[in-house]
Amino acid sequence: MDICVPGDRILASVNNDKNKAVVITNELVSYAYSKTTVAGTATNGNHMIVNEYNWIFNLPSPPSNFKIYAASCNQTGTNWQGITTSCQTLIYWEIENKGTVTLEKNSLLPSITENNDCYFLEQAVYGIYTDAACTTLFTTISPNETLSLDSNTYYLKEIEAGNGYEINEEILSFTVENNTDNKVKVHDKPFYHNSPLILKKRDSQTYNGICDTQFKIQFYGFNSYSLEECEQMEPLKTWVFKTDSNGCLYFDEDHFVSGDEIYKDDENNPILPLGTLILEEKKPAQGYLKQERKVLKNICDTEFFSYSIFYNDKNEFTIYKYQDHTPIPIKDTVFVHTFNEKEERLITDENGCIHMEGLEIGMHSLQEEKANKHYQNENIKLDFEVKEDGIYLEDEKVNQVIFENKVKDFSLQIHKTDPFQMDLENVTFTLFKDEDCTQIMDIQTTDEKGICTFEGLENNMVYYCKETQGLDGYEENNNIYVIRLNCVPVYDQYDITINTNITDIDIENHIIRMNVLNTPVKKLPVTGNNGQLMIFCTGTFLMIIVLRRKRNEKEKYN
Repeated sequence: MDICVPGDRILASVNNDKNKAVVITNELVSYAYSKTTVAGTATNGNHMIVNEYNWIFNLPSPPSNFKIYAASCNQTGTNWQGITTSCQTLIYWEIENKGTVTLEKNSLLPSITENNDCYFLEQAVYGIYTDAACTTLFTTISPNETLSLDSNTYYLKEIEAGNGYEINEEILSFTVENNTDNKVKVHDKPFYHNSPLILKKRDSQTYNGICDTQFKIQFYGFNSYSLEECEQMEPLKTWVFKTDSNGCLYFDEDHFVSGDEIYKDDENNPILPLGTLILEEKKPAQGYLKQERKVLKNICDTEFFSYSIFYNDKNEFTIYKYQDHTPIPIKDTVFVHTFNEKEERLITDENGCIHMEGLEIGMHSLQEEKANKHYQNENIKLDFEVKEDGIYLEDEKVNQVIFENKVKDFSLQIHKTDPFQMDLENVTFTLFKDEDCTQIMDIQTTDEKGICTFEGLENNMVYYCKETQGLDGYEENNNIYVIRLNCVPVYDQYDITINTNITDIDIENHIIRMNVLNTPVKKLPVTGNNGQLMIFCTGTFLMIIVLRRKRNEKEKYN
């Protein structure tokens, strides 16, 4: 570059007369400071000093590599007037051979680093070396920084990576030439995880994997350990993923259900950047309860990714069948379970229990179809709804229901006879509910076989029975028969007593049998003549014949 020096111009104007040049230079300095000269001001602006000043003032600014130096001198000398004075400061200049270099640094995957505070390029530091092996560090440079360097060939290598980025091992070279601007562009690779395993879903009882559980996953571009902090911000991405047959949820397209676009690398493979996740179960697998909790997962480790484990309980519904007013379980009760017009029959076990689990979401019904043979069928029907968070009867959340069955009613069968095993017809008995025999429950009269039957005797009750109308010729029966029932059929326990005596019971048919014997009235004949004695003997003989015939007929009947 050619540099025009005012001193050369002045010398040329005075034919290289140095003395004149010194005078002109002094005049220029005076004019620069005070706008006055010794020679005075020429008219029409043609004064030589003014012209030279204006020419110098209008010169372009020197380039950045044009350097001016001042060398001071502390000694004295004699000037042109013969006066001893201090020596002047020596001013000189030179042009340096320099250029600039600017480091432009960008992310290799801006799609995952933009708006993500976990990635910070400005923290990176690069070393500038003068040797290709990068052993002699000349200086350092940061992203977007510009340095002025001497003309030379240099080598660039990263010595400290930015936050969230891998260190760049590549060595770049660049050459600085005189008065040139150089830009070196580098792209750093951010840390991320390749299709990581996010979580595992397990059965809380068997620990087996649970398939098809859907999770909502929210991604935030910062590191946080607070759910509250995250939920005050908008997530960068929101997705729905589901677990596979092993109960695993990976961050890949096979497990993706819906939501924003998945992050991918330059080869289109799913990746998960650094940041924070909030995991929330959106839809449970069929037959399982929805887990109402949110899990915060901080992704700050650049090498290790730890998965979370979620345990789910199956929805469970248990039916208990008990004997009324007792904790005694009733087995062999048949219920019909209906869902979506499909029926299945369920039977209570030894514990009186039917346990249902893994029920599908929707409305279900349950109806008692057949009771245990020793119990009454209550015809119970129950409608319930299975939801994601549990089982509901109307608006009440439940997990079990208790039903009670009464023992089948008993019949009291009374057989009325006399001492000769003769069946006595038309004898009336009354069954009472109270000890004072004032509350009549039923009235029955014996038939030709001497039998009458009372129906509807309930378990765990006490009844009172008495003969309220007898037959002529028989002694009056004033006995009160106390019948107590305390039965547990499932345990084959039949504690039924009549006046504390164990009685005859037909267990299969629930019949209590009671035999009541009446004695004829005893009357002696009046003594007198032989005719009366003859009549008495004849009558006795005939009675014996009738009794024998009756006995033979009864034996034949039996």
